[in-house]
Amino acid sequence: MELLDRAALYRLIRGASPGFEWRGVGPGTSADALETFLKERVLAQFLLARADDSNEVVGLAQCLAPDFVHGAAQVAVLLRRDYHGRGWPLEGVALFMSYLFNAYPLRKLYLEVPDLNDQRFGRGLGRIFKYEGTLSEHEWHVGAFRDVHFYSMHRDSFLSILLLAGILRHAS
Repeated sequence: MELLDRAALYRLIRGASPGFEWRGVGPGTSADALETFLKERVLAQFLLARADDSNEVVGLAQCLAPDFVHGAAQVAVLLRRDYHGRGWPLEGVALFMSYLFNAYPLRKLYLEVPDLNDQRFGRGLGRIFKYEGTLSEHEWHVGAFRDVHFYSMHRDSFLSILLLAGILRHAS
């Protein structure tokens, strides 16, 4: 954690996710265990920060579980709750995806979205990503087994989406 001390990253994750459950990390997870967890199966990760004088870190984007045989990897995004619904953090996610497609032989990135997050963001995700399917009652979260929805983005379609292409042109 060279760019951000582990206590600050721990606070970010605790403050970003209701019930402190992100990618299966629960309330009893120590800062040491969280640091180890953030390195396991992770190919790349970017901190998402404000592009002003504060450089305030507001989120984290990760690429995990790369499968280079099939050219696929999972992307996980964590955003502080007070930044939900703001459009500009999408720029950081788009730049992260651009990096992944350019740096690695990946043809497809996918998101696993728990049902409670899908209810909040699913309609927006469906405008940019391709909905691929749902695993019913797949993960235990906030007291019940919940569905997990899968969305994907193929390398070939990444730059053809005008919204993402516009973001990338603006950021260059």
